Amino acid sequence: MRNIDAGVLRLALSDEIEEEYTRKLGDRRVGALFERHGVALHEVREVIAELCRRATRHTLTGDAPAFRDEKDRAYLHCAEIAAADYLVTFDSALLEHGVHGRTIILTPADLLHELNRRRLDIVD
Repeated sequence: MRNIDAGVLRLALSDEIEEEYTRKLGDRRVGALFERHGVALHEVREVIAELCRRATRHTLTGDAPAFRDEKDRAYLHCAEIAAADYLVTFDSALLEHGVHGRTIILTPADLLHELNRRRLDIVD
């Protein structure tokens, strides 16, 4: 959050992506996963809500890019419209895709490595 507030990172979001977050958080298997790691689902909801408030919201206009997983198309579409440098995910299909237009698709750990490599000033 500090890096967003400091302008080091910019989050891009669309209504479609926020709706998927909400839908996923309603899945009992997702709740059980967080609980196994000692994180209460209400805490996850609060963090997601705060991230959504801090994100730059984009309207997905035009055709979404073709992709084998229909649900992932909104993420690629948002990245295109936002002219995002990075799309950060754990989704294996997106990670296998690797790059979409100008957007590099990577895990959170790989993003931190990339930002350190580029010597960006990350706020601890």
